[in-house]
This record gives sequence, C-alpha cells and structure tokens, in this order.
Amino acid sequence: MSTRLSESLHQLMHAYRSQLRDTIRRAGIDWPVTHIRVLKGIAHQPGCTAREIAGAMRADKAQITRALGELRDAQLIESQHNPNDRRSQLLQLTATGRALRLQLEHAEEAAVARLTDTLNADDLTQFMSLAQRMITNVSPASSPQESSAMPAPAQRQLEVIRTTDVSPHMKRVTLGGLKATDFPTDQASAYFKFLFPREGHDKPLMRTYTIRHQRDDEIDVDFALHEPAGLASHWAQTVQPGERIDIRGPGPKKMVNFEADWFLLVGDMTSLPAISVNLEQLPDNAQGHVVLEVTDNSDIQPLQHPPGVKLHWVIAPSADPSGQRLVDAVKQLPWLTGTPSVWAACEFNSMRALRQHFRETAEIPKSHFYISSYWKMGVNEDDHKTVKRQDTEQWEQSDGNAAQ
Repeated sequence: MSTRLSESLHQLMHAYRSQLRDTIRRAGIDWPVTHIRVLKGIAHQPGCTAREIAGAMRADKAQITRALGELRDAQLIESQHNPNDRRSQLLQLTATGRALRLQLEHAEEAAVARLTDTLNADDLTQFMSLAQRMITNVSPASSPQESSAMPAPAQRQLEVIRTTDVSPHMKRVTLGGLKATDFPTDQASAYFKFLFPREGHDKPLMRTYTIRHQRDDEIDVDFALHEPAGLASHWAQTVQPGERIDIRGPGPKKMVNFEADWFLLVGDMTSLPAISVNLEQLPDNAQGHVVLEVTDNSDIQPLQHPPGVKLHWVIAPSADPSGQRLVDAVKQLPWLTGTPSVWAACEFNSMRALRQHFRETAEIPKSHFYISSYWKMGVNEDDHKTVKRQDTEQWEQSDGNAAQ
C-alpha cells in the first residue's frame, strides 16, 4: 500500500509540475523556477526581506540575492529601506512585476483546472482536507525551523466600525482592527474572503470581496445589493457596528498593466470597487475608456480618473442572461492606437461574451489582458467556482487549438 501511495504522490507531483511548466511556457514566460518562486513570494507578502524569502524557500541566500538582482534589473521588483533594520530592504513588485504575477496566476489556474477537470466540489474539498493533514504530519507547528516565513493568507478577525449607503444598490461596510491583526498596508483592490460560520459544519462558507479603500486602521468593502439577497449582501445590510467577522487574506491585487498605451476597463457593480482603485492609480496622462453597468441612474458614482479616460455608464435594471449588453457597449467604442491593457470582470455569461469578442476582434498580449467572472446568475459562489474552473480549462484548450 505504501509503495503504491508513494508512486501516486510522485506521479501527481510530476503531472502538476509538467502541466504548470507547459502552461507557463505557452504564456511566453521564460524565467527560471527560482525567480518565479521569488516573485510569487514577494507578491504574497509585500514588504518582505531577502532573508524571509530565503527562509521560506529554504534556499541559499546568495542564490536568492542573485535572483533578486536580476528581477530588479528587469524592473519586476523594487525595494525601499527597512525602517526597523538598516541592513535590509523591503521588497515589493512593480507594475510590470504585478502583470507578470497575474500571468503566472492564470497559468496556475489553468494547470489546476486541467488536473481537476473530472472532480466535483465534494471531491476537491476532501482532497484538500487530506492533503492538509498530510502536510501537517511532516510540518509540525512545534518546529519553528519547519514553518514558512510566508504562510498562506492569514485568518483574522475584524470589527465592523460603520455601514454607509454608497448608492441605492451598494452598501459599504467599514472594518477596523487592522493594526492588531498585522494586516498589510497598501491593499486597496486586493481580494479577501469573509468566513461565515455554518451551524453543524466545521468549515465556514467563504465569500470573496474587494478592498475599496484602506486607511491607517480601517478598510472599506462595498457590497452590490440585489434581490433575493445572498449570504454576504444580507449580512452587509443587517450587520451592526461592534460586531466581529472572521476573514482570510488579503490575496493578490488585480491591476491593469500600467505600461500599456491605453486602457479599457469593463465591469458591473461587483467589480466597480476594483475598477475604481485601478482608475485612481492610472497616470494623469492615461487614455482610454471605462464601461460600467449599474442597476439604476442613482447608482452612478463620482469616480476619480484621468481626464483622458472616458466613463460610459450602462443602466441595467434587470439581469442579462445573454451576456451581450456589455459587449454591445464595448462595440460602440473606438479602438485606440497602440497596445491596450484590457481589464474586465463581471457576471459569468457577460465575461464569456466579452472574452469571445476580444479574441475575434483584437490582438491583446496576455500580459495586458485580465478577464474574470465575479459571479454567475442562479448559482452561489461555491458552484460558480466549479463552473468557472471548467470553463477556464475548456477555453485554454480551445485557445491552444486555435494557435496550432
């Protein structure tokens, strides 16, 4: 039994590495594995040091230093002085580095989707539970030498400070207690997960949201409201100041490629917070268009944006099962000169329609293209993840066939 298990584990690791390597190569990424791991480590924990990277990777510090130097020369990372230790520097990704990290994330998602194509949600939950138990067996918490300097996104408990009506169909919940939980700084547009306990279950339900603003000890989270209300939107409408909520994260930011010649951002009320942050960080001379679908005229928000980036609001009182409404709005826009950075996030059917439109009408480098579905009509987030994973795999296959 142990021999067969050993062979299965070896085959699984080999299959995943091979699939990931092939996916990364098809994406045109030719950095060595060490450099990719270092880049991912910095993305996971902005503000880390070279010593922490080396400790987490259990690698020689000289090797890590060389990798950091080459990543810095390629303008993928940048550093600043550590106020707590003059001998070290704090590392973070540049805009170019964030774009590469996004490419790597897409490659990882495609590799995982290929491996788990025939597994349902229960299969995946059971697999992750067993895998975590096996990892725990060889990484006891009592051994600090074996613990990683950059763990998985941390679980924290924050306090509800206040709630605000941003518009008739958007509620803002302000959460506090960041300093007490070592919440990282500069995380506007990063996503994290709310953990909602379930009676009779050990594991909570998780719902994913975007950080709209971050201040010294607070973050704002905007909830798109709809009927019937889902788990998270109902919580946002009924929660009271002083209540506490568990979260996990934050995860990576989803940003445009700032090195583009112009910008096209497309989304609905679920991605409005992320699009708002992207707009605020564009250079003053940026050119482009933003298409935003909202429920009502009263949901139109004043957004900070460069003068050369035009806002186009689409009023949509009801859902669009065909997914064509946003595509039709995009088709009305002029396609500007140069290489665009296209960023789109919306409902699943709209995402698929937009993705097909861009494939048929434009040549956009993968480093300049981000598209994702944030929700799907008629299903909850858990089922949406399964559908999304299957769709990503099918798209990767069709994309590969089209390139042959």
